[in-house]
Amino acid sequence: MDGAVSFPENPIEPFTETGYIRVYVTTAGGGLTVENALVTIRIAISEYSSVCATLTTDESGKIPRVEVPAPPRTLSLTPSDTPTGKNPYSLYNIEVTKDGYYPASVHGAQVFSGITSILKVDLVPIMEGESSDGLTVMGNTGVGEGK
Repeated sequence: MDGAVSFPENPIEPFTETGYIRVYVTTAGGGLTVENALVTIRIAISEYSSVCATLTTDESGKIPRVEVPAPPRTLSLTPSDTPTGKNPYSLYNIEVTKDGYYPASVHGAQVFSGITSILKVDLVPIMEGESSDGLTVMGNTGVGEGK
């Protein structure tokens, strides 16, 4: 089942097509799924920041596939050394929160036209007496960086 998302009319060219994002949320190490985590998807453009979707994970720790704007597929068929200056993908930031867990985020998730980008986010439980500073995963690398 796909997530229905309302998004402003193409705020930036060349987002004339669509791609998809699916998020899976588990505990640290992927041992258990996390139900009822809040997942917020934002377009990652400095001059235009907008929430594309806010969804809650189901019992399997996932959200429905979300349709988001993406540049035309033809940009990914052009050699990267051409002077177009246009990325063949759009960038999105994903934030995940749930009571009892440190918040986590993925910055710069790449979405190509017609493709579903699957992101796995591991939440770490907050131990008694600890603060809830978040964990940031930068640029689809899967490498965590404490805040």
